[in-house]
Amino acid sequence: MTSLIFADQMKAEKELTDYKFALDRSSIVAITDQQGIIRHVNDDFCKISKYSSEELIGQDHRIINSGYHPQSFIKNLWVTIAYGKVWRDEFCNKAKDGTIYWVDTTIVPFLNDEGKPYQYLSVQWDITERKMGDEEIARFNKELVFEDEEKRKRAAELIIANKELVFQNEEKEKRAAELIIANKELVFQNEEKEKRAAELITANKELVFQNEEKEKRAAELITANKELVFQNEEKEKRAAELIIANKELVFQNEEKEKRAAELIIANKELIKSEKRYSDLFHLSPQPMWVYDQETLMFIQVNNAAIRNYGYTEEEFLCMTIKDIRPAEDIPVLEKVIDFGKQNNQLFSQSVFRHKKKNGDIIQVEIQSNPVYFNKIKARLILANDITEKVQYIKAIEEQNKKLHDIAWTQSHIVRAPLARMMGIVNLVKEFKMTTPEREELLTHFIDSGNELDNIIRDITEKTEPVNFNKYEIL
Repeated sequence: MTSLIFADQMKAEKELTDYKFALDRSSIVAITDQQGIIRHVNDDFCKISKYSSEELIGQDHRIINSGYHPQSFIKNLWVTIAYGKVWRDEFCNKAKDGTIYWVDTTIVPFLNDEGKPYQYLSVQWDITERKMGDEEIARFNKELVFEDEEKRKRAAELIIANKELVFQNEEKEKRAAELIIANKELVFQNEEKEKRAAELITANKELVFQNEEKEKRAAELITANKELVFQNEEKEKRAAELIIANKELVFQNEEKEKRAAELIIANKELIKSEKRYSDLFHLSPQPMWVYDQETLMFIQVNNAAIRNYGYTEEEFLCMTIKDIRPAEDIPVLEKVIDFGKQNNQLFSQSVFRHKKKNGDIIQVEIQSNPVYFNKIKARLILANDITEKVQYIKAIEEQNKKLHDIAWTQSHIVRAPLARMMGIVNLVKEFKMTTPEREELLTHFIDSGNELDNIIRDITEKTEPVNFNKYEIL
């Protein structure tokens, strides 16, 4: 029996070592005492903070405080864990070289027998790339909006310039029409000169006047041509600006494609990370499942749960957590669920009875944590079968009771016949007796020996090997 208990202890210690190894390999881990002083850090904590373990141990977490979070945020953290509750949120820290990094942080209090925290376990995951990616996308969107506004302003300026050019061309056509009319008038005047010789002087004066007008109009045409040349130069300048704007747009599109490629790589890494967590869930030797907190339906189960309970995955997904409980235990389960909802429990640990598909009743220790599964509010369950452990405890208690009875028998019942036998021996040794007296004493001696033999037989039956399987789970 002692060897079995020792084997169980060795197994439990190995499982604890395995869990610690898995946690150190997959997470950033730190342990602090009740005052917040760092007592242990793993290699990943030193790597991301760029401090050595010697620099960190003995300090509090202000050594990596970035100053990003307000005092109310830090106060809420300490109030939560001081009451023995698990705290989880995203935290911005500053490394030794001054660089900023983000971590998804879960802090779990370790409670003493009085239910008060005596140390805290911090488990973190690096989310710096995701946080920096979100800020980069927001900045890119602002730049894109600004560029679109600049393009619309330039397009509006081009439309105004085109309208001005059309108006100027119409003015030129009007002036050309006026020149044609003037030429026609000049021809008419020359004909009038030949006809009206007497009016020559007057006609010449009119011609001079008209020539002056022509010169004025010619000057106006020259001015208009200069304006047209200037407008063409302005068009060429604006065309050059459009070419530069197009080049900038091409560059921006190339930058967008580069950022899109980076996002694709980040998504692939996220998929790999999700697969690693899925493997940890499905390959765990302990039965695990996820259920909907509203409907109590199973959402996901691992291979260990399927193997230990006897149901297929399809059968599990059509059941609720009530279906693996004995009917008489369901009211207790409903009270536990209602209590957890009312008190907003983050972590709970209790012992329940479960019913396998073949009808066997087992005793299990349940650890429960809230999770979001595909946007569904759910709980992650880890079930530890402690049926054999309970049977061993009951068997040990029964054996202790028997040993107590044996001790009482030895101290009270065994002494009576033994005392009589010793008294008879002393009488035979010290006194001379007749044959009838000797035979009477011999008869009493034999009766006492038989009585002692029956007592020893009862003790032997009580010390038979313990049968652990006869103890039922209540």
